[in-house]
Amino acid sequence: MRLRAVPENVPVVRHALGGMAATRGADKRTRGAIALAVTEAVANVVVHAYTDHTDSVGLMEVHATADADEIDVVIRDEGGGLRPDSPGAGLGAGLRLIGAMAQRFDITRRDGATEVHMAFSLHPAQLAA
Repeated sequence: MRLRAVPENVPVVRHALGGMAATRGADKRTRGAIALAVTEAVANVVVHAYTDHTDSVGLMEVHATADADEIDVVIRDEGGGLRPDSPGAGLGAGLRLIGAMAQRFDITRRDGATEVHMAFSLHPAQLAA
C-alpha cells in the first residue's frame, strides 16, 4: 500500500498488518509484536523522513508478504534517510524496539529511498525450541 506519511495513517498500517497476521494464524503475542514494530517504523517515517519537505507531505510504501512460517514487511520512504542531526532526532529507541520484536531486521538505503525490512515468525515457540 502507498500512503501519505501523516499521523492518521499509522493506525491504518498497524491494523492492516495486524489483520494479516491474524488471518495467518499468528498468536496474540506475535500480533502484538508485529503491531508494535510496524507502528514504530511507520511513526519514524511520519516524524523523521520528510523533515526537509516543508511544502508537501511525503509518501510511504508498505509491502507485506506471508508464507506458512513468516510475515515479511518492508516500510519504504523517499525522505532524507537516517541522520543523527535531523530535527526531532530521538534516542533511537524505536529502532531498538523493532530489532527486539522482529526475528530479522535491517535498514537499507538504495536509489534515494530508505527501506526498513522486518520479518516475524508465525511460530515463535518453535524458534525457542
